[in-house]
Amino acid sequence: MTFIELWEAMLAVAPRTAALAASRGAGDALPQLEAEIAAVEAARGSEAAVAAVVRFFGTLAAASGNRVLMLAMQPVTRLLAPSLRRMIDRVPQGRSRILVAQRCIVEALRKGDAAEAESWMTRHVQDFRRGYELAGIALDTRWAAADADGRGAPPSTTG
Repeated sequence: MTFIELWEAMLAVAPRTAALAASRGAGDALPQLEAEIAAVEAARGSEAAVAAVVRFFGTLAAASGNRVLMLAMQPVTRLLAPSLRRMIDRVPQGRSRILVAQRCIVEALRKGDAAEAESWMTRHVQDFRRGYELAGIALDTRWAAADADGRGAPPSTTG
């Protein structure tokens, strides 16, 4: 598979997941989401930051109340994690942009504003793509699901 295929899947699933979480009253999930944001901010390295980002998406999916979306988000975020780690390492503003978007998503959840949550998540996912481009990660980079074990990075060659 390619990064762009994974990104397209994330763009299709994550914004709707955020909207559902907001419309279904994600109040119980807010402390955990805020803890994940704090973990991204406090992380010394990209490994810990990416783990917190993945947990944020998982918590958000659980807050949607939709078990299918919960299951759908797991492989998408797990598969994106290796290239997200590379992006954070290469793009200095990457982590701060993630933090801004996640804080805005949480604020939309707090207000119960589904449209705002969906809009911010759409921006967040679109920003991931810009970050990958700035990091020099080719959008057609291919890697196997086995490469997404959370430890490795996708190969830097295309094909």
